[in-house]
Amino acid sequence: MSFFSKNDSQEKSKAYEKTSEKTSPAIKQRTSGMSKKFYEGDIIFLQGDPIIDLFIIAKGEVQLYKKGGSGRIVPVGLLKQQEFLGVSDLFTTKICSITARALTDVELISVYGDDVEKIVNQLPDWVQKLTSTLSERLNSSKEILSEQGISDERLHSLKEFSNEEEVKIRKVIDEYIKNKKNN
Repeated sequence: MSFFSKNDSQEKSKAYEKTSEKTSPAIKQRTSGMSKKFYEGDIIFLQGDPIIDLFIIAKGEVQLYKKGGSGRIVPVGLLKQQEFLGVSDLFTTKICSITARALTDVELISVYGDDVEKIVNQLPDWVQKLTSTLSERLNSSKEILSEQGISDERLHSLKEFSNEEEVKIRKVIDEYIKNKKNN
């Protein structure tokens, strides 16, 4: 049993080769183990972007948020140094379920998805299935928590965005999308 099906690997390769206008700059430059720097306020990737790598936060803080059912942008997580970014999405849908934004200057170490696949495929089948199941359950739990307005306790200092903050974030997102289309 392969953790990633042959189809998944082929799809990931096709997704990378196309590097569509939806692919974030962080994901386009695929080099495992390479450091990528983002400045405070930079969008790392958007909800809905394809994801084919995962990241380890070497320095800084990353704020996670998603567009709620009402259309408002809702903070859903805060990641710090030595935490992983993009893991559950890489193991499940290959689509970013959240938006990641540098809360401070951030340095990420990219881990090429195919490298992760090689390691995971060396594990016993039951460990592969366990990893897949846990990733799916984590995504489902995050979705339920977001729908219910329950957030990471580390976000209490951030709370829901004010209208002014949300307007600023939307401008950053619009600029990010504009830049992706130009690249």
